[in-house]
Amino acid sequence: MDTRILKDYIVENEIGEGGYGRILKAKNIAENKYYAIKVMPIEGAKDDLIVGRAKKEAAALSELNHSNIVKVKGFLSNPSELYIIMEYITGHDLDTEIEIRKKNTNLPGIDIDLAIDITLNISSALALCHEKGIIHRDIKPANLIFTETTSNIMLIDFGIIKWQPNSDLFVNNAKITNRGLDMTTKKGEIIGTPCYISPEQLKGKEASALSDTYSLAISFYHMIAGTPPFDGEIIIDTLHSILHDKISPPPIGIFNTTNISKRSKIELNQLLHKILLKATNKDPSKRYQDPISFAKALKEFKALKKRKIEMYLKRKRKSSSFKFSLFIFILLVIAICIYIFFR
Repeated sequence: MDTRILKDYIVENEIGEGGYGRILKAKNIAENKYYAIKVMPIEGAKDDLIVGRAKKEAAALSELNHSNIVKVKGFLSNPSELYIIMEYITGHDLDTEIEIRKKNTNLPGIDIDLAIDITLNISSALALCHEKGIIHRDIKPANLIFTETTSNIMLIDFGIIKWQPNSDLFVNNAKITNRGLDMTTKKGEIIGTPCYISPEQLKGKEASALSDTYSLAISFYHMIAGTPPFDGEIIIDTLHSILHDKISPPPIGIFNTTNISKRSKIELNQLLHKILLKATNKDPSKRYQDPISFAKALKEFKALKKRKIEMYLKRKRKSSSFKFSLFIFILLVIAICIYIFFR
C-alpha cells in the first residue's frame, strides 16, 4: 500500500476482504473520525477507459444521499490501487440476523412483515442507485447491515469496478463456496455471489437494474425461509438451479400465527409465490421492471395479509360473542325451568 496516498488517515487494521478488495478501518486525522476504506487493485487494468469508469462510479457513489446506503466520502488513487473512503458503521449483517431469529423464534427466518419492510427500504435505495446509473451487482444478506446504534438497514459493498465479461461462464480463478464467495471482477469472470446472482450474470451478460431486482427477491426469500431458494450441496447444483429451476413456494411456517385461518395461510402463500416467480423469472424482461414495482407488490401483499388477520379476528370475536350469548340464554332457560318446576 502507498501510505502517501493515505496521508490524512491512520490505518488501524483490516476489517474485511472479498473479491473486490480489502476493507481497512482508518481514522481521519483532521476530523478525528473513523472511516472504512476499500482498497481495490487496478494495476491489472491496462485500459485507461476502465480505470476512468471505476473512478467515475466512485465519484457518483459519493453523491448518493439515502438513509439506507452507506455514505461514500470520496476516493483516492495511485497507479496500482483505488481507495474508496466510506462511512464507518458498526453492526452485523442480515445473514447473522437471520440466524439469530431462527434460533430465538418459531419462524424459519425473519418475521415476514420485517422482511418486507427491509425489502422496501433497500428497494428505495436501489431505485436511487439505478436512477444515477449505478448497478450494485451483488445484492445479498451479507451486504445488508443492521446498524448497532439505530437498527437501521444499510446497503454496502458496491461492486465499483465492472470489467466487461464475455458471453461464456468462467469460474476458474474463484475460491468457490456457495455463500462466501464474492466473485472477482477480472475479465471473463462472473460478478456476484452464488445463491443470489441472476441467471444473466451467470451467462456472462451485462448486469442491469433487473439483475439487482432479481437478487433482492432471492435475498427476500432467504430472509423469510431461512435459506436461499437455490442452495445446492455443491456449487454446480446451485448454478444449475439458478439457470433452470423455478423458485419453490416459501414454507407455510412463515405464517406462524394463530390469528389467521389455515385457508388464508395457503392463499397468501400462493400469492407470495406468484410474486416471487415474477421477480425471479429467468427472462429479465418478464420480471418486475424496477425494484419499486417489486416493493409495491410486497406492500400490497402485506396490506392483504393485515386485512385477512383483521377479518379473522373479527369473525373470532363475533363467534365468541355468539357463544357467550348462547351460554347466557341457556342459563336463563335452565333458571326459568327450575323456577317453574319448584313453583
